Amino acid sequence: MSCILKKNVCESLLGTIPDMINARLDLADLETRNELQLQDSGGTYDMPKGRYTLSKSKNTQFCNFLQEAKFPDGYASNIQRCLNADSIKWQGLKTHDCHILLQWVIPAGLRGLMDDDIYETLAEFYKFFREVCSQKLNQDFMTRMKTEIPFILCKLETIFPILF
Repeated sequence: MSCILKKNVCESLLGTIPDMINARLDLADLETRNELQLQDSGGTYDMPKGRYTLSKSKNTQFCNFLQEAKFPDGYASNIQRCLNADSIKWQGLKTHDCHILLQWVIPAGLRGLMDDDIYETLAEFYKFFREVCSQKLNQDFMTRMKTEIPFILCKLETIFPILF
């Protein structure tokens, strides 16, 4: 699997979960998902929270989990350095860091912080990446994923903004 693809997916997930304004503006342009579009309230705009976004306290919990994560020497770089917890921004992630985050760290960190249906969908998505990136591909897995991936993608489309 392409390292660039994994990095793009990882960065997209990390950028979507904290809530992005551009995705909301795109929804208005596409005239879809009215419940997520910016709401005009007399000169200012209210941004309704999506079910996929974390509250401030849960976001802090997630960032604390990431900052406290420990890895064996040589397994991953210092991911904590790439996270600015105050503004919840990532910078300087290497491709292998995204690989580790996407397959192991994010699923563990989000457990219990999101609605169950959203977490389960993301867990299925992360499991797909973990299996595809393993050293040996199982033929049964590939056959099963051929039918399951369209369903996982449909679930993701119902949860996240179209931009994602």
